[in-house]
Amino acid sequence: MSSGGTVFRTSNGGLAWNIVYTPTPGIENYYDVKFINEDTAVAVGVNGHLLLTFDSGITWLRYDSLPSTFFLGLFFASPTMGIAVGGYGKIIKTTDGGITWQEKPSGVTLDLSGVSFADTLHGFAIGHGGTTLFTSDGGESWNPITSPTDQYLFSVYAVSPTLAFASGYQGTLIKIIDGTIAIVKSPNDDF
Repeated sequence: MSSGGTVFRTSNGGLAWNIVYTPTPGIENYYDVKFINEDTAVAVGVNGHLLLTFDSGITWLRYDSLPSTFFLGLFFASPTMGIAVGGYGKIIKTTDGGITWQEKPSGVTLDLSGVSFADTLHGFAIGHGGTTLFTSDGGESWNPITSPTDQYLFSVYAVSPTLAFASGYQGTLIKIIDGTIAIVKSPNDDF
């Protein structure tokens, strides 16, 4: 997937790539894609658009069923349960492999950009202004974790139900452990 949302596919280990989906300019743009299994993948982006493939990426179907905002991060904790996060604190959840989605309250209005789960219950979401959230009920509800940074956090990886790492703007790196955050590297640190 390119920055404009064009979907490319390879069948020879990356030696050659073919365009398999071209988005509508100015209407579609996709930011994250996840394969649930070798056949099924979901991509999220702007304007409530969602792409699904059920044939290993040969064809892609566009669904316009998401809330009308942008979604930046996507994670599947199982073949059926997935969470997407995005603009204005939006969090949506699927329990049927991406066919339908339900909005879940995040308690925040800042943009969320990343999400990761350690299992089907325990997950972390991060975003603008150092926003950090935790769920222990599969994304039904989210709790804030006080963050010592106001940097934009881009990516998060859940190691276990109580441990995650997130990275962000200007090299910020944080460790989330047992509901608290420690800064591993801040923008002013030298390695």
